[in-house]
Amino acid sequence: MSVPENLTTPKTVYFNDVDGTVVPYNSDAIHPYDLAAMRALDDHGVRRVHVTARPLSNMGNIFRQSGNTDVILDGGATIITDGEMHCKWLDPELTEEIVGTILPYAHFIGYNGQRSTKAHRDILRQQPAKESPSIFMTYEVEEGRREAIQSRLGYLALEFNPYHGSEKIHCVQIGLGNKESGTRWYQELRGLTAADCATIGDGEADLGPHATTSMRFVMGNAVPKLLESEYAYTRVGSVDEQGYAQSTAILLEHNLSFLG
Repeated sequence: MSVPENLTTPKTVYFNDVDGTVVPYNSDAIHPYDLAAMRALDDHGVRRVHVTARPLSNMGNIFRQSGNTDVILDGGATIITDGEMHCKWLDPELTEEIVGTILPYAHFIGYNGQRSTKAHRDILRQQPAKESPSIFMTYEVEEGRREAIQSRLGYLALEFNPYHGSEKIHCVQIGLGNKESGTRWYQELRGLTAADCATIGDGEADLGPHATTSMRFVMGNAVPKLLESEYAYTRVGSVDEQGYAQSTAILLEHNLSFLG
């Protein structure tokens, strides 16, 4: 029997989602078992990389616990590696394209979790002056129009998430990238290939990073689309069962097999 590609090389980089993977949703507390797993990766020379939709301003508590690791932020629009920040910003021309594409299919409600009567265009135009190069906009999307928007603006981080369980209202992250393009950009910056990398996540957006790596873990609390995907290589426990720590034990055992 041939050896699967993802078992033929040791992994030197581990991409991990944050919310729902290393911390429960609506919490910044990393379980001691998962913190110990992070230290074990460090001790064995595996570079940890947080991959998250969060902006840098929302990562302070995570960094205080996990240490200052490399990170892919804003859904892929920002990378910090070895202390150096790389960003992709929206420009006025692109802003007009976003406005012209989305508004025919969706009603703008607000941004960054708040309702707003401010002009959609003005909010996007001001974004380069902010800390984060991506922004969360809330829309009521016409039925069946989500796919049309994504197909026309596929190069952006257009990740649709139900707003408080609503089927019609979505929180959409807009930025020059997504989790997949962010991990590929990181690999390019550091001269990595899929064979060098492993990844873990729980959300639909984590399908992207899984496509860029050769060893994939899926959290037990993952959404069905990820659990049923071709990338569901190894399923571990949920975030409440320290699935992240379980995955690191498997990854390190895999790496140690190359030392014999």
